[in-house]
Amino acid sequence: TNTFPPYSMTLVTFSPAASKLEVVSATRSNVVLQIQGQGGVPYVLQSSTNIASTNWQNISTNTLAASTLNITNAVSSPGTTFWRAVWLP
Repeated sequence: TNTFPPYSMTLVTFSPAASKLEVVSATRSNVVLQIQGQGGVPYVLQSSTNIASTNWQNISTNTLAASTLNITNAVSSPGTTFWRAVWLP
């Protein structure tokens, strides 16, 4: 017979550092945004016309291959649009 002592495991996960989103360029029809974050981590690009909104629209999900990623998005209507990039757990 083999006897094994009891094993236990504690799994600790850490959230990646907060992403940073910058406007690289903007025209009347497109905006180029740069997500800065941790490579290998998925981030969701979201937009809203109201910065205080709790109903942000998902635009795309992107996994950063390195620490930055540029994304070009069409601007569909005049007015103010707010953008953010959030970590996808």
